[in-house]
Amino acid sequence: MYIDHHGTEEYPFYATFFHLGVDESKPLDEQVEEKIVSFETLCDMSDQDTGLNNDKITIFFPFDAESEELQVILGESVEINAYGL
Repeated sequence: MYIDHHGTEEYPFYATFFHLGVDESKPLDEQVEEKIVSFETLCDMSDQDTGLNNDKITIFFPFDAESEELQVILGESVEINAYGL
């Protein structure tokens, strides 16, 4: 059996990290709660099925600790485009 390990992508999905907030720079009649995007990146994920109702997902994305500052804030929400879902 032959497995092509070079045929898979290291980061096949696309993630958007965001929080909900109000853009106060807009006029008052246009100020509504909306998604404020803080970070977008390619990513991979791993599902850890715990057998309970709270499955855990680990998200991996490329990051250079010496040249970049991490832009993801603890408690933010994330949307991942995985296979069109």
